[in-house]
Amino acid sequence: MIGEMLGHYRIDRRLGAGGMGMVYRARDTRLERAVAIKVIHEGFDDPDTRERMWREARAAAALDHPSICQVFDIGESGGRLFIVMELLDGETLADRLAYGPLESDEVVRVGGLLLQGLGALHRLGIVHRDVKPSNVFLLGDRRVKLLDFGLVRHGVKAPAGGADGSDLTRPGLGIGSPGYMPPEQALGQSVDARSDLFSLGVVLYEAASGRRAFAGANPIELMHATLHHDPPPLGGSAALERLGDLLRRAMARSPEARFQSAEEMAAALRDLETPSGAIARVQPPFTRLAVLPFRMLRPDPERDFLGPSLADAIAMSLTGIRSLVVRSTVATARFGGEAPDLAALAATLDVDAVLVGTVLVLGDRCRVAVQLVDAPRGDVRWSESLDVSAADIFELQDSITRHVVESLHLPLSATERGAIDRDVPARPEAYELFLRANALCAPEGNPAAARDLYLRALEADPGYAPAWVKLGTCHRLLGKYFPGDTPQNYRRAEEALSRAFELRSNYPLAALVRAVIDLDLGRTEEATEYLLGVVERNPNDAAGFAGLVTALRYAGLLDASRATHRRAVDLDPEVRTSHLYTAIASGDFAAARASGEPFPRSIGLVESGDLRGARNAVSWDTRSGGAMLQAYLDGDREGLRRAIARARDFPDPEGVYVGAMFAIAVGEPAGALEMLERAVRGGFFCEPIFDLPIFAALREEPLFAALRREAAERRENALRRYGGRVAALGLPLPPGDRPRAA
Repeated sequence: MIGEMLGHYRIDRRLGAGGMGMVYRARDTRLERAVAIKVIHEGFDDPDTRERMWREARAAAALDHPSICQVFDIGESGGRLFIVMELLDGETLADRLAYGPLESDEVVRVGGLLLQGLGALHRLGIVHRDVKPSNVFLLGDRRVKLLDFGLVRHGVKAPAGGADGSDLTRPGLGIGSPGYMPPEQALGQSVDARSDLFSLGVVLYEAASGRRAFAGANPIELMHATLHHDPPPLGGSAALERLGDLLRRAMARSPEARFQSAEEMAAALRDLETPSGAIARVQPPFTRLAVLPFRMLRPDPERDFLGPSLADAIAMSLTGIRSLVVRSTVATARFGGEAPDLAALAATLDVDAVLVGTVLVLGDRCRVAVQLVDAPRGDVRWSESLDVSAADIFELQDSITRHVVESLHLPLSATERGAIDRDVPARPEAYELFLRANALCAPEGNPAAARDLYLRALEADPGYAPAWVKLGTCHRLLGKYFPGDTPQNYRRAEEALSRAFELRSNYPLAALVRAVIDLDLGRTEEATEYLLGVVERNPNDAAGFAGLVTALRYAGLLDASRATHRRAVDLDPEVRTSHLYTAIASGDFAAARASGEPFPRSIGLVESGDLRGARNAVSWDTRSGGAMLQAYLDGDREGLRRAIARARDFPDPEGVYVGAMFAIAVGEPAGALEMLERAVRGGFFCEPIFDLPIFAALREEPLFAALRREAAERRENALRRYGGRVAALGLPLPPGDRPRAA
């Protein structure tokens, strides 16, 4: 039709297609203005179609509202029906969602504008009846327009409690868009303003999450899902959960349970506080569990390790189940005791259930009493007393783990069930050595002693995968924090993890440790690959998201790093992440100063010139960056130079970058440039750090500019490689970096 005339309208080009017609850009030759024309397909010229078009024209012409697409004219030419509308510059919401979900504050903004338009329609007694993404148009100037009024019903007033308080009952027809129309419309029952609010809730749910609220392969399945299923809740933060609750109310199957007017729903949206940049995600149903250290009823120096270590081993076995979030035993340790305060525990750790237990050692036998209780009520779901020989205590882990899964009614995949089966060793002596070692495997513990115990455990049972993972952890700790044999320890750590993967190819705990080692050794892309795999397989893995905070920072994706920290904390309020180092890399030293973590807080205080405050901060680990900070605060320039020299060979490239900052502070720009080069080429290619004021003295150096270009290129490569997967997790990417759909 290009170039043809419809009346006094000349067709310029095609804009898109709909179910009943084609939309073109055209020129109004009388008024000399560009318009959009919807031309109805041949075969749709029956009386019903003509009446639908007139309804659409009357509805849109009935008011001039900024959120309603204006209709200028309706006509017929050469047997073809057409409707003339204002020409809009932008894209439909359906087209926009092909690139991923909207950020939550944008969802609220778009929803508010659409509710203004719907409210105006409803006050005129008009129900749209076809609110869907393709009928929502996003203009380039941030306005929003509601399109296509072909299914409107006239003479329909707001329900009781709505805009005018009058009654509404008018039979409708079971037509509309499956998956978006409310149950009463799908069943051909009466529709009213609340029917449009249901459809808008479905649209905003899809905009927020990137997923349809109701799934189905065909219209029948979509209608069945609408009539019988509830959309999964949204998550990602407390604010996003509240947005999800609001949308689920709008999508209630009963009209009486929904918002009763557009004004009421708009007021609820305005009351939401949604953080800028946050993206919601569909939250699979899951249970949050805390495993408290088992209480020893009788002190026994030879067996006291059982209390915390048995709890830790059970938590390890349960970690990785998609339907379960297990709080870290570091977080639960302070709640151990004779009578844990379940209300305080539930409020602090945000858990649904708590596993508590006691151990009584009687000679060569152990009596273990275990309870799984609801939090915060304290109702007992399951309890059992087990009496085993000290040599057979490893059997308890298997038994307790199975009872927890059964009592919580957790759905397990075959892989998850097999993983639980493999988390106990074949020989009891291996298990006892493993539990003893667990209490020592930490930087502040004795990783060398733990290493020796794990080696003895593996001599007893070489097929025990958890011991290989823990052995790798110990070697990594020794390599990073205890200088002397760093390359050898990292090599042994990698060998131990390789053995763990041979025993269990898909092992989340091993993948987490593997990623940490990769980050230490500058393999940022490989670490990101491992960590993305962990959280893609289990979106409830707080430790996986905590690791991603670091990996995304190393890659320079600071917005995503910050959002990943929020996701990790939502899953486990007590999880520790490196988000304060992301704040420092972003230049947000105020956040570092306000924190309770010694090293970042001190860095923030130093940046503000508060050296006294930095000296009074809690003591820090002087084996790494803390040694440089200590020398700087003491005014020990020679000591600082020695610490900086040691940092040049630090295995973590971010630690080398911190050394570059101190080299600037001590007046050694050449040394700073050398260390910055080591950091970037060692895997810390966080391009935003080049804008930090502390590096101003280096900006004229050719090497500085070259390093910035290199960091930018590696960051862009990482974005191309992983940007789509990061966005699919609902984590924001910098403006302009969102990957486009093919």
